[in-house]
Amino acid sequence: MKKIMKKRLIAASIFSILIIIMIISLISYIFINDSYKLNIPENIKEKTIISESNVKLYNIYPSKKEDVYRVVITGDSVIEGVCPDVAELEDRLNYDIEKLVIGNREINHINIMNAGKTGSTITEISEHIDVAVKKGLNMDMLYVLSGWNDHWYNLQNNPCVRANCYDDIELGRLLLNKTKNKKGLEKYIAKVGFGYWINKNSEKCQNMFNENPESFLEGMDPFNTSLYRVDLDTYEQTLVDIISSSRKRGTETIIITPPDALGDQLPQMFIEHCTMLDKHQEVHDLYVNKAVETAKMQSAPIFDMRGEFAKIPDSSNLLFNDPSIDPIHPSLKNGRFICTEMFYYDILARILELENVTEIELRQLNGNPGFD
Repeated sequence: MKKIMKKRLIAASIFSILIIIMIISLISYIFINDSYKLNIPENIKEKTIISESNVKLYNIYPSKKEDVYRVVITGDSVIEGVCPDVAELEDRLNYDIEKLVIGNREINHINIMNAGKTGSTITEISEHIDVAVKKGLNMDMLYVLSGWNDHWYNLQNNPCVRANCYDDIELGRLLLNKTKNKKGLEKYIAKVGFGYWINKNSEKCQNMFNENPESFLEGMDPFNTSLYRVDLDTYEQTLVDIISSSRKRGTETIIITPPDALGDQLPQMFIEHCTMLDKHQEVHDLYVNKAVETAKMQSAPIFDMRGEFAKIPDSSNLLFNDPSIDPIHPSLKNGRFICTEMFYYDILARILELENVTEIELRQLNGNPGFD
């Protein structure tokens, strides 16, 4: 019996040592190796750029500047993960536009590039554009979607920070994100451990808010935009800077209004992330309207995707997975499909309207945006 107990004790000790080693390796990975890695399929590696500034630029077509007409779509997680499907969009445009000559440029390929990054504010989006420019990428059209992350509470005013529960959530997310490229047991331990950490502290914040929302948000004016990550004046000025600097490079900037399924009910996502806990529809409208107003003042075109989504009957249920939880991201099925359709017709129309197009040949186009 003593031998058995001794063996079990040794086995438990070895297992504990292995766990400690893995935790140390995870921590060293997080704080020593701070490079951003992507799991990219081999067949598209040559069409992808990963910058040194942690900005992911997807679907880069490698060719000379003169023979590629490049459309860059930038924004936050709506662009990065869901809307549109840039590969399908690019294939369709290149199939349907058989010949395109702009001035003395004979275009051999239309490249649709995804430069969206989850969680980005307009100031970070501006930095992403600068990265692409420094990489030497010519941009003929630049689509910019912004607004969602700009009016999330900043750390100084976040009510969950004030309630001493938010910092632990963010640290857990940071650790989980930094370890997502680990494999095997290390990945499992990170996912379970950090996931538990996030959920525990998130639940603490949610309970405090649900028990007494008025007390939780005491003293916070939702229309005081200095509470948010990017105040309204900075938001406007950054949009102006993007439009004017792009114009100097010969790039047309199109401002996108982000689609949504916002309603009177406070979505679960906002409670979990401790953001937009009060007057969420009105606050979001402040930023969307400011983007539209700024575009008009700068004579920049607008792609009103929000308005186009709203025209579709029952769009909230058709195009979003569950608006009561997440009213921000279109669904991967219907939402992505209709978003790609909208981008297709918008880009095609803008190419057809270019003043310096000297020759263009199109295949017979069928159908309009919409569902079968």
